[in-house]
Amino acid sequence: MDKIKQTALNIITKFQTNDPLKIIECLNIIIVYDDLGNSLDGFLQQVDKHFIIHVNTRKPPCPSVIAHELGHYFLHQSINHFKVSKSSLFFPLEIEQEANQFASELLLTDDMLYSMLESFHPYSIQELASHFELPVHLIELKLATLSKDDYPL
Repeated sequence: MDKIKQTALNIITKFQTNDPLKIIECLNIIIVYDDLGNSLDGFLQQVDKHFIIHVNTRKPPCPSVIAHELGHYFLHQSINHFKVSKSSLFFPLEIEQEANQFASELLLTDDMLYSMLESFHPYSIQELASHFELPVHLIELKLATLSKDDYPL
């Protein structure tokens, strides 16, 4: 099992939930809703020993944004690779992809997906995204992970 999936599963076990809002509450992470412009969904900020997740009010509320920022919190806390580009903060692409994968593993466990797939076949990626209320790109990441682990789809 890959490290990111295992990290997400460990967090679900530890906090007894995959709900990002409940997890940030347990961790005493502050959530702030800000107008971050049109290109940024959110970002994780550390101030002294406190962490703040900023979520863009210009975008529809989505647990995947908070889950993505939790990915940075759990996977990249020791990395300080923020760069500034056109007034927005971002991590290098590889780190962003890892945070996306973490979000997909946290919000959609293998058991959740298999239970859905077993109830009726076939589902399109768009139907799965709609059912789980997740962005299509996170469903695609999750399905790619399942295929990599040789699960029958």
